[in-house]
Amino acid sequence: MRAIFVLITGFLLLCFFSARWYICGILDLCSLPGDQAVGEKTVAILQILLVILIAFLTGFGVSWLLRDRTFKSARQQFAWLLNERNSAVDQLKVLEKENLTTRKRLIESQMEATQLVHRTQSAEVDLQHEKGQVQLWQQETKSMQERFAKHQAESESLQERVSQLENEIKQKPQPVVEEKKPQAIVSSAPIETRWKGSRFTPATWQTGDDLTLISGIGHGIQRKLNDLGVYSFQQVSELTPDEIYRINAAIKFFPGRIGRDNWIGQAAAFRRK
Repeated sequence: MRAIFVLITGFLLLCFFSARWYICGILDLCSLPGDQAVGEKTVAILQILLVILIAFLTGFGVSWLLRDRTFKSARQQFAWLLNERNSAVDQLKVLEKENLTTRKRLIESQMEATQLVHRTQSAEVDLQHEKGQVQLWQQETKSMQERFAKHQAESESLQERVSQLENEIKQKPQPVVEEKKPQAIVSSAPIETRWKGSRFTPATWQTGDDLTLISGIGHGIQRKLNDLGVYSFQQVSELTPDEIYRINAAIKFFPGRIGRDNWIGQAAAFRRK
């Protein structure tokens, strides 16, 4: 603003000195008498004012053109800046949307990570539980193997005992009565009658044992044994081959079960208890 006032003041001073130079130097009106110089000075002043007006209008036009160019350039720059601003606003909106999407994905990722941690912990608990079950099964398997080995040893011992008994039986002389064994079995008399008078008759169901504890003897077979006079573990443990043959013939539907299920060994074991 101060520069404008300085320019206006300079312009007025230049006009004043130029007018004085024009009147006194060019027209030489300063040396004329007063009455004669008034008219000529008036004309000179009008000429000077006209020149000043022309100069003013010329300067105003030039300044207007320069100003219009400046404003046009400024408007173009303003429009360019406005476009840049709008573009920046659009980019900002896009970035905000991407930021929201990224936040949502981050939240989902955190939730998935939390679920994965829970699943991992649950899997670890299940794994520990399964390990405990595996250890328990291993212990049970080991115990069963030990029991199987024990039963196998007992079975081998009983088989050796049976072999010894069979050898002893083979070494004993066979009575002549044994040759008629099949005829006694197929006789018309019931087997319970043929069994009477044996060494088992002193036992009764009142003094007998629960023979169903022996593996292979059910309630039906126990009744058949009672009918034959067999009531106790002692009687079963002391069965002879001839008596075994007769019992097999009596139970009919389970031939060979006495030797297969080792009734004698089981009865001996229960008897020792």
